[in-house]
Amino acid sequence: MECWRQPDRNDIVFMDHILQTAIDLIVRFPLFLIAIMLHEVGHGYAALRYGDTTARDMGRLTLNPVMHIDPVGLMVFVISSIAGVGFGWAKPVPINPSRFSDRRQGMIVVSLAGVAANLALILFTIFLIKALSIFGLIEFLPAGGFISGYAMRVVLRHMMWFMMLNGVLLVFNLIPIPPLDGSKVLMTLLPREQAVAFASIERYGLIIIFGLLFFHVLDYIFYAAISVVNSLAFFVFML
Repeated sequence: MECWRQPDRNDIVFMDHILQTAIDLIVRFPLFLIAIMLHEVGHGYAALRYGDTTARDMGRLTLNPVMHIDPVGLMVFVISSIAGVGFGWAKPVPINPSRFSDRRQGMIVVSLAGVAANLALILFTIFLIKALSIFGLIEFLPAGGFISGYAMRVVLRHMMWFMMLNGVLLVFNLIPIPPLDGSKVLMTLLPREQAVAFASIERYGLIIIFGLLFFHVLDYIFYAAISVVNSLAFFVFML
C-alpha cells in the first residue's frame, strides 16, 4: 500500500524545470520555424532572381511551415531543446543550377542567401530590442545585464535566444561539408577536378555532420558565433 507524501524541495525544483522546459519549447518553436523557413525561402528567391523557378514551381516560396519542415530536423530541435539547446534544420529548397543565367555567380549567391536571411533576422532582432530600450521598456546597464519588468524580461530572454539561434544557423551552414551551403560555395570556387573530388564526399556528408555534432566538435564554432552575436548586440544596445 502506497502512502501519499508531501513533495520535497527536489520534487518541486524538478517539476518547475519540466514546466519551464515545456514553456520554452512552446514559445521557441514558432521562432525556430521563422529562422529555418526564411533561410530556405532566401535560397529560393535568390534562385528565382537567377532564372530558376524550381522552388516556386514546387510551392516552396511560402511561409507555410508544412512545406519546409524536415522530420529529422524537427526531431533534433525537440530533443536538443529538452537538453537546453534548441537546434535543427528545414527541408532544403530544390534548385536547378542549369537554369541560372550565370551559373557560377548564381551558385554562390543562392548558397549564401540562406545565411544572409539569418543575418538579417539577427540585425532585425537587435534593432527591435534597441527600440524597446528607446521607448523605456528596457534599461541596459553598462556593466552588462538589464532592468525591466517581469513580462519584458521573459520576452527579451526569448528574443536573445532567437538571435543566438540564427547565429548558430549562420555559421553551421557556412561549414564546408556537403550538403551545407558552405560546401556549395567552395565547390563553385574550386577548379573542376578538385570540385568533383570534393563533391564525392557528399554521400558521407550527413554522417560526418552528425558525428561532429554528437562528439561536440562544433561546439567551439557555435560558442564563437553566440559570443559574436552577443557582442554585436551589446554594442548596439549601448549606443
